[in-house]
Amino acid sequence: MFIIKFILFLFLFGIIAVVATVVRVWWSVRKMQDKIRRGTEGMNQQTTGHATSEGDILTDTRDPERANRKIIDDDEGEYVDYVEEK
Repeated sequence: MFIIKFILFLFLFGIIAVVATVVRVWWSVRKMQDKIRRGTEGMNQQTTGHATSEGDILTDTRDPERANRKIIDDDEGEYVDYVEEK
């Protein structure tokens, strides 16, 4: 009797393990599809990529109007008058 119960337990455990694996794979596929879907929704926007010194690629997905707006006002400058002192 013990052997029959043990075999039944192994059988049920095997079924549960298979179902859990199938659900886990299905969940992973769904998450990947959502990631791909979210990534392709922004494809109609202008994208520009720049590589950093570490090899990472930075991608700008802002719309052109926002990406090309001025950051520094005209009355603010980046240059100063240079006077050499002796």
